[in-house]
Amino acid sequence: MNAAELLDRLWMATLAVTAGLCLVGLMRRPWRRAFGAEQACRLWWLPLLALAASQIPHIARGTQAWPIWLSMRWDAVPAAATSTARLSFDAATVWLVVWLLGWALVLLYETVRQYRFARRVRRVGQPTQSYAGLPVVRLSGSAEGPALFGCWRPKILVPADFERCYDTDERTLILAHERMHARRGDLPCLLIGVVLRAAFWFNPMSWWALRCLRQDQELACDAAMLRREGTRPRRYADVLLKAQFSSTLPAPMGCAWQTHPVKERITMLKKHRPTVVRRISGVLSAALLAGVLVTAVYANTAIPGEPTVSAHGTATGPEYQLSIAMQVESHHGKDVHAQSADMALCMRAAQYGQVMLGDVVLNTHLHVLSDDRVAVDVKVNKGAYAPDTKQLTGAFGHVMHTEFLGQGDAAAAERRVRLDVTPIRGCPARNTVSTKMRDKSVRDAAETIAATAGLILDNPQALSVREVSFHFKDMDPVKAMHLLAQVDGKRAVFDGKHVRFEAQ
Repeated sequence: MNAAELLDRLWMATLAVTAGLCLVGLMRRPWRRAFGAEQACRLWWLPLLALAASQIPHIARGTQAWPIWLSMRWDAVPAAATSTARLSFDAATVWLVVWLLGWALVLLYETVRQYRFARRVRRVGQPTQSYAGLPVVRLSGSAEGPALFGCWRPKILVPADFERCYDTDERTLILAHERMHARRGDLPCLLIGVVLRAAFWFNPMSWWALRCLRQDQELACDAAMLRREGTRPRRYADVLLKAQFSSTLPAPMGCAWQTHPVKERITMLKKHRPTVVRRISGVLSAALLAGVLVTAVYANTAIPGEPTVSAHGTATGPEYQLSIAMQVESHHGKDVHAQSADMALCMRAAQYGQVMLGDVVLNTHLHVLSDDRVAVDVKVNKGAYAPDTKQLTGAFGHVMHTEFLGQGDAAAAERRVRLDVTPIRGCPARNTVSTKMRDKSVRDAAETIAATAGLILDNPQALSVREVSFHFKDMDPVKAMHLLAQVDGKRAVFDGKHVRFEAQ
């Protein structure tokens, strides 16, 4: 995966996360009124689910034949591109470096803030006691705390005059409040939010979202405290007011009392607590909303350049494989960009198959003419191409080449599809090759691949014994054999499971 493909994935991830954040922004207040603050806080998982859905590969599987997507590579600029095109490809790399640099700087900034605060806590903090298994640390300042601090080993921070400013009941409520943050897992969720904000540092909504997440966590914690047996709303509101205006603790990764407008917190305390039925309805409604969002994101965020294959149609008889090398070129003025993918489609005679690379759809139809000859109908449609059908005729194991030329829109003045189709008896792609070869002869490498895929080499002596190094991962053995033959200046000819090497 190179710079251009990473940028495409980043763009899809940005759209998905933004959609999730917009949904949360629209729904958090109505959700809070309908189902309570705790259920509204759970809506913040929606952007994370949308992000995951945007990165799921789009692979359509057939029912009658087993389509296999084998490998894909992205060549942003073909070898014949002009110097201007190379500058365009370099721009993708520059943008990727800028994004990674911004991510690293924001993470570094947050890490340094956290480290400095943690070092100060270790230097001036005085452990006093523990509450419900959490250590309580008294700080030196009177306006520092209360707060929960520390993701992996949380501790409760309290000000130096904690015992003097708060009575026993108030201290118990404050410590219980911080313990509730720990039970709810608010700090790990906040850490995920900080990492995502750093990743999408260029998106203003990510900065807004982290601030709102902190506020919703405090409201949800208040609601959970009100459900706690023995908590009186009036008494809790008095403690909240006292702690709200006496604490100025700048904890970068902590749950502090002053992170939410006090007026809204007091107003929420006056409202009726949601019943069990409303809370359960909130959980079910959130699950339904998450399902709709994930489905919508997945359906609308196919990664450009990501190939998909499928086969369909009723047919019987022996199985055949179409090894397809597909390249799509887009001409933007003097700039030339290319996407290329290597795929294998296993199908029977008279079946239809489909290969998609970006917005280009390639339909195939296989005809077996005789024992050694085959015809393949190929049609390109959608994207910038009018439907166009060509028939390729050739022998099993030999490469058949064709091209399609289409006129694009304003974004792409011209687009070209190049196809290399190799029909093979059987379906050796089912046995994909995943192996590392270092300082191994071409002949030994070919024999290793043949043994793995169940192929038979008719003339392995035609290959040299010079040493090569390869790393194959889930690759079609046909493609792997072609690569080895090219390295040795040969070409591989397939006849079912038999492979013969000939001079180019």
